[in-house]
This record gives sequence, C-alpha cells and structure tokens, in this order.
Amino acid sequence: MIKTSTNSIFMKQMIDIDNWVIEATSQYNDGWTRKHYLDMLIKLKDKLNSIEILNEYNHGKESDKH
Repeated sequence: MIKTSTNSIFMKQMIDIDNWVIEATSQYNDGWTRKHYLDMLIKLKDKLNSIEILNEYNHGKESDKH
C-alpha cells in the first residue's frame, strides 16, 4: 500500500481548486463549462463559510489574537 502524506493530499486539492478558477475564467471554455466550475467554487465557498470555527477565526475570537 502506498501512503500519501496529508500535505501532498492538501497540495493536490489546492491545485485542483486553482484549476477550477482557471476553467471558470477561461475564455476558451463555453458558458456551460465556465458555469460548471464556477458552481463548484461557489459550493466550496459556501461549505467553508458554513464551518463555524473558520467564521470565528476570520470574524471574531481568533482574529483578535493576531
């Protein structure tokens, strides 16, 4: 079995998200393709915004410590 480090999984996910941005904004893609990737980015953003600890970090308790 091949073990994959958490960091390499994270980096792959970040590359995937970067590719979604490229696909969502590329003038070479038709409107349906751009919309598909934009919808994926919006779902990701909504999911991250729904995680309470991230909201506290950005808008409250944790951000006051930095």
